[in-house]
Amino acid sequence: MKKIDLHDSLKIVVKIMKTIALDVETTGLPKKMKASINDSSNWPYVVQISWVVLNDNNVIEKICDYIIKAPIV
Repeated sequence: MKKIDLHDSLKIVVKIMKTIALDVETTGLPKKMKASINDSSNWPYVVQISWVVLNDNNVIEKICDYIIKAPIV
């Protein structure tokens, strides 16, 4: 059994920490804020989602941007 010092384990965790910043765009705001979640005509659709991944030095490692094509009803 290998003994691991807690201090060494924390160093490992810090080395793999990353930050993700998300941005979500929708078709607007809900028509009625208290409407049922089952009333799909009340709620906006997500049309775009983007994110950026930063390493522990706040250097950008990856940028992603996706357009979501909602079905036409």
